[in-house]
Amino acid sequence: MRVRTRPTIMLALLLLLSASLFIPATASADHDEGPTRVYFPTTGHTVADEFLDYWRHRGGIDIYGLPLSEVITDPKTKLPTQYFERAVFEWHENNPDEWKVLLRRLGADATATRKNESAFKRIPDYQTEGCSYFDETGHRICAGFKAYWESYGGLPVFGFPLSEEFKERNADTGDTYIVQYFERARFEYHPENAGTFHEVLLGRLGAVEADRDKVDTKPIPRPDGVEDYHPDLWYIPAPPPPPPPAGAPTWEAKWIEVDISDQYMQAWEYGYVVNGTYVSTGVAGYETPIGTSPSSPNSAMTT
Repeated sequence: MRVRTRPTIMLALLLLLSASLFIPATASADHDEGPTRVYFPTTGHTVADEFLDYWRHRGGIDIYGLPLSEVITDPKTKLPTQYFERAVFEWHENNPDEWKVLLRRLGADATATRKNESAFKRIPDYQTEGCSYFDETGHRICAGFKAYWESYGGLPVFGFPLSEEFKERNADTGDTYIVQYFERARFEYHPENAGTFHEVLLGRLGAVEADRDKVDTKPIPRPDGVEDYHPDLWYIPAPPPPPPPAGAPTWEAKWIEVDISDQYMQAWEYGYVVNGTYVSTGVAGYETPIGTSPSSPNSAMTT
């Protein structure tokens, strides 16, 4: 793979992407807490457990779209599967943890019969500046599409490029856009959204796949006790308090710690620091003793 810099049909998009692209920040699945199942009233479906973790922390609505079905068992693969507007999630129980959720190769499925079209034929590595060339498929990614691919998922989410950039009519809108197909996605350049995150949009290949597979997409009522999705439902819990120093009088409900080295005093209650202030302890010849001094009703500890 070679990377160069060159002007292309997407150069303006590249400059805008580098300056303005963003995805709302989400906390790591290992650290935030919140519901394990949520409801999407727009489509009338829920997302839960591992699929919800994957969806939330790897792009959410912007990358995968809204859920179009509940989890079903795919009749062909026998895998737990859920359809979204732009992706199909599959659960592979026997894979390593980081690969248990996999995305179906929707781009490859959608273009399986188009390999003889000009845009899908392999090309040599022209060492084009501003592009990355992939020997695996014989195609390159350039400019704005390259910036998007690298910033929002790369190989694990989108896969290798299967075509060059070309113009194609969008079946949903009837408009013609510059597009490029990848193993798991179709990138579309939308000049009407110039300067925003939505300048590059992903084709609704999941919806096409759901229609082709005759998946039941009828909405379901909100299950009891399940909240509507909102990103603020999840939060990062406060870190655990630091442990008391060795030898502390932890049998006491309330006690005071004085750090002689830092000249700092802390008040503890029931294992938590509730107050603190700098102090001046002792004078030459009358140094503050180190150790624990029991008193009534509290104890003091100097370290």
